[in-house]
Amino acid sequence: MAQLNQLYKIGLVIGSNYTLPDALSALYQEIDQLIDTSNFTVALYDEPNGQLQFPFAYSLGRPHAKFATPINPRGLITHTITTQNTMIIQDLSKINRAVIEIDTLFPPEAVCSWLSVPIPNLIQPLGMAQGAIVLWSDQPNRFTNRELLILSAIANQTAVPLRYVQMFESLHYWAMKTAIINDVAQMLASTSSNLGQVLYQVLEQVENLFDVDICLLFLADSSGDLAFQLAIGMDINTDIEAFVLSQTSEMVQQIISTKEPIILQELTSEARLIEHLQERLGVTIETMLCAPLIIRDEMIGLLQVLNKKEGKFVQRDLEVIESIMPFTAVAIENARLHQRVMAERNRVVEVDEQARKELARNLHDGPTQIVTTIMTRLNFCQDALQKEPELIPDEISYMQQKASEAIHQMRTMMFELRPLVLETDGLAAALDVFIERRRHEIKDSKLVLKIKPETPGGKISRQETKVEMNLFAVVQEAVNNAVKYAQAKNIIVQLTETPEAVYTIVADDGRGFDLQFVLGNYAKRTSLGMVNIQERSDLIGAELEIKSAPGMGTHIFVCVSKTDNVASDIDSAADLLQFPLKRE
Repeated sequence: MAQLNQLYKIGLVIGSNYTLPDALSALYQEIDQLIDTSNFTVALYDEPNGQLQFPFAYSLGRPHAKFATPINPRGLITHTITTQNTMIIQDLSKINRAVIEIDTLFPPEAVCSWLSVPIPNLIQPLGMAQGAIVLWSDQPNRFTNRELLILSAIANQTAVPLRYVQMFESLHYWAMKTAIINDVAQMLASTSSNLGQVLYQVLEQVENLFDVDICLLFLADSSGDLAFQLAIGMDINTDIEAFVLSQTSEMVQQIISTKEPIILQELTSEARLIEHLQERLGVTIETMLCAPLIIRDEMIGLLQVLNKKEGKFVQRDLEVIESIMPFTAVAIENARLHQRVMAERNRVVEVDEQARKELARNLHDGPTQIVTTIMTRLNFCQDALQKEPELIPDEISYMQQKASEAIHQMRTMMFELRPLVLETDGLAAALDVFIERRRHEIKDSKLVLKIKPETPGGKISRQETKVEMNLFAVVQEAVNNAVKYAQAKNIIVQLTETPEAVYTIVADDGRGFDLQFVLGNYAKRTSLGMVNIQERSDLIGAELEIKSAPGMGTHIFVCVSKTDNVASDIDSAADLLQFPLKRE
């Protein structure tokens, strides 16, 4: 009767606890009053991860930290759980090839007697047990059938309240994680637009969420490589040089192909990757969780979470990181977009400032000088009225000529700033006016315009306003560069239309330049003219090809497709100009 009361009490005690550690501790204390529990553990079956979890254990009367081991078909505890049968062994030395899953608690060779009973699975009674209660001893013949019956009754009495405790703990866990995920989402939604701050906040939140030592972030660059951006954590190198994550790694390839997070359980399978990261970070890597950052089905980066402080990464961690990765990816992408917008704004400001300087220089060198000359001549005429009036007619004629020249230069400047004919009559008409005006201004260069419409005798068709404006700006930039800097004798502009595309070509026989050097120093803005041509081509999705070499002139070829697929080859397009352009 006393034992029946004790069994009833065990059910009540376990059911009154709401956390698994408290429930198992209460179970241990109650069993200890009935059986010797010097060597005692409760194993729980973790089906998603194929593991046995040991959240509570005593060895030689001393508590042991929780741990986990993989399911092993030859394991004694695994056998008890899979068969849902009790097991009592009086002398393990007589059993060959048996695996004892508690070898971290007690040397296997020192285990002689064994007693394990399953904790029934009430949800799937025909499946695997939800766990097992285990006793062992270093003495043979230690356990009796009476202890087996008592422990079996305790396991049956424990099954229902233990399931409730696990369900409550799981609900509590997900409620807590949901709250954290919500906090992460709100933080990322309201975070700074500064990319560096966003990356740091992302890693900080992930580090706290998973309770890990190290977090790393990689972002895909323009070539698609995963380039290192930031790392935070314990004892890592604070001065990490830039590097790219090797895409030959099976893990990286799997993430790129599936776009799903992955847990790296066996680090030996990625020895080269791990060695590379350890060398960079200056730490030892023991566990790893990797998750892709996805925007519109495109992988923009990769997050690595290393060295979980307690236990290993499990299925729940994958589910949690899958929940926060969309918010993280959006926050990072927004920050990157903001960074690009700010860079574009700065570029526009730079170009605007350059245009202002160019306009001021042209006004100073052109109309301002002419007006100054006219003022000087007017002063001369004022003096000549009294002394030599016969000189005045020639002076007036000269000043009229200079005034006409100033008017022409100012109208040209206004035309280049805003060519109204481009808006009303299209690209061909605007180029015709532009070339004609430039012919009157240059003396040492021959400037030719060739218009080749799609049909003989026809006209170049109107394109989108953005396309026409940017093509005109490309020609304007290229011609001005050829006149001012290249010292070209011949400059040819050709506008050709085919059923597939519109081709714009500017060729000169000037000094030319080292194309590789200019392109290699593109980011340093060593040649603002080439930068403007490149960026204006990019704005309209045009294909740009530049051929140049010192002493060989320059040939700029721009193709704007009118269809989805155009093979715009400079050597195969109809009637294109030869390179280098021969001097006449």
